[in-house]
Amino acid sequence: MSEFKYGPFSFETSEKLFIHGHQSVRWHMNYGGDQLAEKVLPTGEPKTAIVEAFSSYRSSFIGQHQPQIARVNKRDASIARLVTSTETTGGIGRVIDSFTVRAPIPGLSSGLIDDRYPTWIIVDGQINAPMSEAEFDRLKAAHAEIPDDTEIKERQLRLGWIVGLLPGEIFSIEPESWRAPTSWELRHLVGEGSFSGKSGAEIAQLVGMSATNFRKYTASDDAKNRQAISFAAWHLLLHRLDVQRLPGHSA
Repeated sequence: MSEFKYGPFSFETSEKLFIHGHQSVRWHMNYGGDQLAEKVLPTGEPKTAIVEAFSSYRSSFIGQHQPQIARVNKRDASIARLVTSTETTGGIGRVIDSFTVRAPIPGLSSGLIDDRYPTWIIVDGQINAPMSEAEFDRLKAAHAEIPDDTEIKERQLRLGWIVGLLPGEIFSIEPESWRAPTSWELRHLVGEGSFSGKSGAEIAQLVGMSATNFRKYTASDDAKNRQAISFAAWHLLLHRLDVQRLPGHSA
């Protein structure tokens, strides 16, 4: 074996070597004509071992192109509490209620709590303001209506970053400006090593086709049985894989 494809990546050899008494070969990992990495591996290594040897480079490639989405750590989220005051300035009585803060709360300061007011709102034990129970209840209800960052991020397109890797015309929603993806472009989403992680059979099922019929789309561009995927099937696939949503459709 001197070359093979794994998703959009291609692997090929360049020279045979004899290192420390062992026959070896130099392997190259390429993406779209650009070399990403090379490694010297023992001759006769199976495909799985070669892919594994380059796995860190594949992960690095994904990391460079995939947006870094910060997840909200619930333990680090700001907490607002309604507390009672005490006779001691700066003292805090019992906690009446609390909620997770999802937007800035105006009017808070770093002053000390005192007994001028019976109840106070305090955020993260640092900033506070006098507040009645009724006001606190209204504020809590308002914050409950605001989606937190985690919910927002989870609604983002899981594989939307792939759009930035490929030509814009294959993602066009206008038939007259659209062209069908090439075999290499399809391998970003379909088959072993693809970024979707789904086999051709699984992808075919997503768009309501048989695996045999879908295989015509993923054949090499110069194959006699090669067919271009239709506009409708391609955009349905993009939608189902969470790459690009169909107009008028939500997550």
